[in-house]
Amino acid sequence: MVADDDAEPLDPFFESLLSAEFLLQHLCDVPGEFFFDGFAGDKMLACAALLRKVPCIMPADIRHGRRFNLAGRAGRVILDLAAARRLSSGHLASPCQSPFMARGPPLQDLAHVYGLPGLKPHQQRLCASGTVLALWSARFLAAMDDVDAYASLENPLWSWIWFLFAIILIWCRTSLRR
Repeated sequence: MVADDDAEPLDPFFESLLSAEFLLQHLCDVPGEFFFDGFAGDKMLACAALLRKVPCIMPADIRHGRRFNLAGRAGRVILDLAAARRLSSGHLASPCQSPFMARGPPLQDLAHVYGLPGLKPHQQRLCASGTVLALWSARFLAAMDDVDAYASLENPLWSWIWFLFAIILIWCRTSLRR
């Protein structure tokens, strides 16, 4: 996790967008539905949405500090906004450091998608944090599907994320296959 004093500053343009926290606290005062860009990296999808005049809330990426940690409070706030039907759409580009099949040394295989036995402690932490984010991603996709909102998940084709049971369950939901 990025310590707040090591965090990259968020561009003032994005700081000017509504924060998820603010929106949740003012559900009745702020009308409309919003696009959410999670694990946003360079925030290019949020930029594209804003250029097309799609209302967006502040994108989230942990490299901008703890307040953007989707495995923590920020993630719970986003799930609450989805349940409250305040997100019209969302896109996640879940981190793929640990679940990428081409990574060396390998940390997972088909029989051990949550981590190979005998990993070093730092490798176990990497697998565990990747799993937490993948499971949050599955909860987000399910929450958006529950309210008939659009959501997408981006990850390399050769990622173990597609073999996690929670992600397979999301894929099997009839409404997501329409």
